[in-house]
Amino acid sequence: MLTFLLLTINMLSSGTTQCVLFDAFVTPYLFGNTFLPPSFKVAFFKKERGNIMRFIIGMLVFSMFLVGCTDQPVAKKNDGDTSIQQEMSKQFKVGDVVKIGDTELSIKSARFVEGDTYVRPKKGKVLEIEIEGKNNGNQSWYLVDTDFNLYDPTGQKLEQYFGVDDLPFSGEVNRGKSVQGHIFYDVPEATSYELIYKPNFLTNQEIKFDIVPSK
Repeated sequence: MLTFLLLTINMLSSGTTQCVLFDAFVTPYLFGNTFLPPSFKVAFFKKERGNIMRFIIGMLVFSMFLVGCTDQPVAKKNDGDTSIQQEMSKQFKVGDVVKIGDTELSIKSARFVEGDTYVRPKKGKVLEIEIEGKNNGNQSWYLVDTDFNLYDPTGQKLEQYFGVDDLPFSGEVNRGKSVQGHIFYDVPEATSYELIYKPNFLTNQEIKFDIVPSK
C-alpha cells in the first residue's frame, strides 16, 4: 500500500502522466467527449493537482484504516489467566472479565438506585451499571458510554438517565492504564436486561452481557 502511494505521487509529478490521467478520468467526467487542446488539459490539471493528490492520499489512508477494522478475538478471563473462546451466542455475566483483543472489559455491578427528586425516571426505575476497562495494548483505547446499549426483556432499547450527579463515562484510556465508571439507564423493573457493547462501530461485532440487578 505504501509503495503504491509513493508511485502514485511520483506519477503525478510527471507532465506526461498528467495528460494521460486527465484524458482517462477528468476529461470524460467534466467535459464528456468534447475535444480540448493538450495545453488546456495540462493547465487545468496543474491547477487542480493539489486537490486531486489530497483526495487520492486521503482515500488510500482511509483504505488502510479500514483494513485494520476487523473483529477482535474475545475470551472470558478465568483464574490463572486461562481463557475460553467465546461462543457466538454466549452472553457474559456481571463479574466476568472479558478479554477483547488487547483490552479487558468487565461489568462490576448492576443495581437499582434512587433518581433525582425533580427528574423522575419515565419508566419507573434507575439502573446503575458499573463498568471497568483495562488497556493492555500499545495504543490508546477509547471507551465511551455510547459504545453500550441496554435492552429490556422484550428487546426494547432503553435510554440513559442523566438525573444523577455523576460525570459521563467516556474518554481515552492510555496503554497499560484502566478506567472505571458508571452508566445510568431509565428502565422498567425487570429481573434481567441485555447490555450490548460494540468494540468498533465499523464492524458488526457485539459483546453481550446478561445484566441481573443485585437485590
